[in-house]
Amino acid sequence: MNKNGTIRRKRKTPTVGGMKRSGTNAAWTKLSPKQIQQLKDWLFVEKLTYEETFEKARTELGFKGSLSSLKRFYYRTSGEVMLEEFLYAAETAQEISEASGDIADVRAASLKLLGLMLQQKILMEPEKAKE
Repeated sequence: MNKNGTIRRKRKTPTVGGMKRSGTNAAWTKLSPKQIQQLKDWLFVEKLTYEETFEKARTELGFKGSLSSLKRFYYRTSGEVMLEEFLYAAETAQEISEASGDIADVRAASLKLLGLMLQQKILMEPEKAKE
């Protein structure tokens, strides 16, 4: 209780998506922007497993964190990556709407959109990627 007789509530740790916010002591925050981009490429472009990425990060980048820290990095950056993909999809949709009507252009743009939709599905549910 505080001085005026009301009950003090304990402050909750701020969360992002139900997870604790990463502090400045998170191992991946000590990596350079180039190293962080490399982690993203391994996870999102090459689609390496956590274990494969973790080993590469330790040997090639000098990553000192844990496997669970790498998993938290993945979940935090997946939203950022998805937003980038949505922006790219919006640009592609704009290109389609401005297309000259050439069926080859429309087909190529449609394939790009389908690829993006598939990638977004995989990002949302990586455990179902083989389905």
